[in-house]
Amino acid sequence: MSIPLPPVSGPRALWQDLRLFLSSRSRYQWIGAVAAVVMPAAILVMFYLDGQHSSLSKQKVIYVESWPENRSSEEIKAAQKARQERRRAEALEKQRQYKELGRRLGM
Repeated sequence: MSIPLPPVSGPRALWQDLRLFLSSRSRYQWIGAVAAVVMPAAILVMFYLDGQHSSLSKQKVIYVESWPENRSSEEIKAAQKARQERRRAEALEKQRQYKELGRRLGM
């Protein structure tokens, strides 16, 4: 018992049939077809680019200090002063780096 199959066509017949089919489409059908392909492609490209951007950004680690309950006011003030000096030194270093960058760029 054999199953009836359509006759096998060659590539030339395939291209001829495709060309005939595409030539019978109206201008509005072409515009709709292009829009139907471009919109999802654009969305996929945006998802891909967003994924690349997210993977490149680094996570910021925030350290939390833990203090004993019974620390004195002098210890608190000393720790605050040390942090303030460290922040001032970091700000001065950043300022020095910007000045160096400005000097290199001729500003």
